[in-house]
Amino acid sequence: LTACDGYMKAAIVCIKAGVSPKTARQALDDANGFVRKAIEICKKNLKRVLRNNAAEIISVGSAAIKDIKMRPSVDFLVSATSEKELSICADLLKTTGYTQIQTSSDLYPLFFIGSAPCRLSCTVRLVLANSKAYWTAVNFRDYLNINSSRKSEYEQIKLSALQKHPGDSAGYNEAKTVFLDRIG
Repeated sequence: LTACDGYMKAAIVCIKAGVSPKTARQALDDANGFVRKAIEICKKNLKRVLRNNAAEIISVGSAAIKDIKMRPSVDFLVSATSEKELSICADLLKTTGYTQIQTSSDLYPLFFIGSAPCRLSCTVRLVLANSKAYWTAVNFRDYLNINSSRKSEYEQIKLSALQKHPGDSAGYNEAKTVFLDRIG
C-alpha cells in the first residue's frame, strides 16, 4: 500500500464507522489533503485534454466544501460557451479514457467519469457557461460552505449513499438527487 492508499482506506473506514477520535480525524485530514492534491493534478490534466474548448474548469464536489467528509473522488464542472464546444469537450473526454455515464438528470446530461491519482475517480459535468446547470452547481457548493446545518444534512445523505452504492457512481449520485432537488 502506498501512503495515499493507506490514508484513503483509513479515512473510508472512519467515515463508514462514524469514528471521530483524533486519529480518525488525522486520517481524514491526510486523505483529504491527498484529494485536494488530486484536484490540482486532475484540473491540469483536464486543461491539457480539453485545450481551449472549455471556458472554465472548477471544483464543485465535496472537496470544494470546507470540513465535509468525502468519498474518494474529485468532481469538476466544465463550462463551454457553445453547444459545439460542449460536443468537442465530450469527444475529447471520451478519447482520453473518460466514460460517459447515463443519468436521469435533465440538469447534467453530460456526465463523465475517469480516473485520478491515488485510485480516485474524477467526475466531470459538462455545461454551458452561465446556464442554469452552471449556477446550480456553483451556488450549491457556495451555499453548503456557509450553511453548516445543510452541510451536515448533505454529509449524512452522502455517507448513507456511499454505504448503499459502493463502487457505483451513478447510484451514489442518484441517491443524492432527492436532497439536491429539495433545496434547489
